[in-house]
Amino acid sequence: MHFARNAEEQFQKSIHFTNLNDEEKSRWKDNYLKFMKSITFENFRKRLILKNPANTARIPNLLELLPDAKFIHFYRNPYKV
Repeated sequence: MHFARNAEEQFQKSIHFTNLNDEEKSRWKDNYLKFMKSITFENFRKRLILKNPANTARIPNLLELLPDAKFIHFYRNPYKV
């Protein structure tokens, strides 16, 4: 487990990109795109489906990278689950 003293700051930076400069955002986009391309290549170019809850907050950034991306929102009733 990792309990950082600046957990809130890390969360805001990594999920919401709060207080990141343009270079840091650009580096994240480049790395994430490289990651997605490598996974797609390894899976014989099948459609990539990501199930990352953090991406819910990153939809605007993901649309900049992939303007034709599609998003599916699953809702589960917490009382039934």
